[in-house]
Amino acid sequence: MNTSLDEIVFEGRNKAYGAYALRLNYAKNVQRAFAAGIALFLTLMYVPRLVSSLRPEKKTEYMVESVLTEIDIDKPKEEIVVPPPPAEEAPVQRQVRYLPPEVVTDVVEESPPPTIDALENAQISSQNVEGELLPDLIVPPTELVGPSKGTDIGAESAVEEKIFTSVEQQPEFFGGQDALMKFLGKNIRYPSQAARANIQGRVILQFTVMPDGSIADIQTLKGIGFGCDEEAERVVRLMPKWKPGKQAGKAVRVRFTLPVYFSIQD
Repeated sequence: MNTSLDEIVFEGRNKAYGAYALRLNYAKNVQRAFAAGIALFLTLMYVPRLVSSLRPEKKTEYMVESVLTEIDIDKPKEEIVVPPPPAEEAPVQRQVRYLPPEVVTDVVEESPPPTIDALENAQISSQNVEGELLPDLIVPPTELVGPSKGTDIGAESAVEEKIFTSVEQQPEFFGGQDALMKFLGKNIRYPSQAARANIQGRVILQFTVMPDGSIADIQTLKGIGFGCDEEAERVVRLMPKWKPGKQAGKAVRVRFTLPVYFSIQD
């Protein structure tokens, strides 16, 4: 027996009431509604495209109006070079020839010495020069002395006291640059506060190498702080005497610049 669910439900009931007919035709009605919905959707989707394809396209024309404006370009102006005024010649001081007397064996004719009146408004010189009377420019005569055969002690002391920045023979750490690096690496103690803060860098020091090779006047030109500057100065004070710098074969004071590197090894 092929008995449907509708037959079982409406068994012994009034099938002409209407509900039986609705349940019996439900599946067909759903299929018809689904087909009608798809047809309506396709119609709404393709009708605008069909209408737009049937209408002729309107071409839009654009007009661009260009206006040309004449621009006057000024010609570059010629620079007028003004010649510099002529240099004024400095006035020439009147001079009178006056030479110190010399002891000679042969008699030579010489011009007589100048008079006191001639020396009043003139400057003593080795020759006669005609010029203007300039009382403000008159200076006392220079003492004429012969060449000295002795040694100028004052000049030598002045050279020794002068501090040079560049000399013929630069000062040097005994043993050279490698010995200097070994000395710094052996004596430098990394400051604890710099190590905790991971401070690394270069401290630039400057000091004077004396004629006897000793170190003096230590200064920090550029530091990194955290105790590194003080540590670098401390190690430089521990240095032994250097080979002094020399100028013209003599030991002199020389200003020396030394970079000290602080680096944390991994």
